[in-house]
Formats: sequence, C-alpha cells, structure tokens
Amino acid sequence: MDVAHLSKIELGQRTPTEEQALKLAKFFGVPAKEMLARWIAERFRTSYAEYPAAQEAIQMLAEEAGIYRVKR
Repeated sequence: MDVAHLSKIELGQRTPTEEQALKLAKFFGVPAKEMLARWIAERFRTSYAEYPAAQEAIQMLAEEAGIYRVKR
C-alpha cells in the first residue's frame, strides 16, 4: 500500500480492505481477531451511521453477545 493510502486510513478518510487490515494488524502486532472486529465495526459505522435504527441494531448485537443494555 502506498503512503498516501495509508495516510488516508490513519486520518479516517478511507477504510482498509479486510486483507489490508490483516496486514496492518501483523505489522503493528495487533491480534488479527481484534483488528477484524474493529474493521467490521468501522464498516458498519460508515455504512449505517445515518440510519435511525443503527443504534438499536448495536444494542441488539450487544444483548446477543451478553452485554446488557445500560439505562441512560
């Protein structure tokens, strides 16, 4: 990957591909599972952040994972 593309990823202007995310994880010594989880979360955020139901979807996933809703 060229420096300009990496810079855009670092600045949050681009999302890496799955392959690029795994290579970055290896380079920086981050566990692949953690990097993929962050990659999936970022893809979700960029794809669905403007949907009114996005927050509810996140809550559903958290509940399925055993993380219970905190009253605000």
